[in-house]
Amino acid sequence: MNHHEAHKRLLAAHTLLMEPTTTREKFNSIRTLIEGVNPSLDAALARVEQELSTWDQIQDGDVIHLTAKHLPENTEEEKKRKKWLLLFINSWRQLKSEVARVEQELQSADNAQTTGEKASHWGKIFSAAKGPLGIITVLAIGVAVMQQTSVEITIQNKGCATMYPSGSIPFSLPGLSLPKDPIPSGGSAVAELPGLTVNVDGTSSSALVLSVLTFSMTFQLSDVDDVTLDGVSLLGKKTEVRLSESDEHTLILTCS
Repeated sequence: MNHHEAHKRLLAAHTLLMEPTTTREKFNSIRTLIEGVNPSLDAALARVEQELSTWDQIQDGDVIHLTAKHLPENTEEEKKRKKWLLLFINSWRQLKSEVARVEQELQSADNAQTTGEKASHWGKIFSAAKGPLGIITVLAIGVAVMQQTSVEITIQNKGCATMYPSGSIPFSLPGLSLPKDPIPSGGSAVAELPGLTVNVDGTSSSALVLSVLTFSMTFQLSDVDDVTLDGVSLLGKKTEVRLSESDEHTLILTCS
């Protein structure tokens, strides 16, 4: 599913969510449209599904009116039904709000004029991606966006033993690649990443970890004196780097 298809599905789901009534069948259609587009959407879908399972046990009717304003509360059964409906409406509104949020971010990313603006919007969509669902999210936004926002990081080895970068990308996409071959002393390699925020963990004396989205790249630091990114040392601290601020960056590992 590319990002245009995801946007189209979100629009269709949003239309269904705006209707004053719903049914189990309608919810199933919404879930089919948007499941897997974004982890936060999946979480919202799960909450609605949980509430619907309760509804199936206490109500025979198929149609659910999405308002509790005029529901009677004369009997325990009526009170129970109204309490459930209020919970369901809350979950339904959360789902509707999340669909609208992701839909807006997709639209804003399409309309963005600069790499930094595009990266900001895609970062918001990516922000909830964790574990296996992170891969689904990456695929959902499409290859075209990755290419539009990608930046290059030149990795230079100055006097260090041959480096063996370890990456965790399980597939290949244009605009997203890590070095596969060893980098000898005096050599260099190029990594290509989306212009998002990279979290750099240099607190370990044995390794430097660069993480972006759900992916990471680890460099062993045996006998390394310093590691700099665009002239700023990364060792002994955690650093947040906004790659969108430049189309090209330089990562240098220096050994004496």
